[in-house]
Amino acid sequence: SSDTECWLKIGRRWTPGAPLNRMRVSACSAVFEGELWLIGGEAGLEPELASCDIYNPQRNTWRTGPAMLRGRSAAVCGVVDGALVVAGGFAGRHYLDSAEAYRSATGWTALPPMPTAGPPQRASA
Repeated sequence: SSDTECWLKIGRRWTPGAPLNRMRVSACSAVFEGELWLIGGEAGLEPELASCDIYNPQRNTWRTGPAMLRGRSAAVCGVVDGALVVAGGFAGRHYLDSAEAYRSATGWTALPPMPTAGPPQRASA
């Protein structure tokens, strides 16, 4: 369906890729171990998702990845010291101060809480 489309930029052209496993909005994404991880977010009336979908560009396929420890949307993610790290975001109407890391050998593990939850504060002049 049109809400699960995936488009890939190859060279200077956009080409259709394999459709996503499910619709997601407000998800975060990062390239980890050569694959694109689409993590968390929201899907329709479902609460924040803990699930992730993983895209393999060589096979042009998606597969379901390991679920995070908690659902979150609008989080940030990236690779830090060989681990995929997901931090912050929302659950319900609340900002999260939690973070978690994924390593292939150990799965998802909780990280220490961040000092604050919510958007960055502006420095006073």
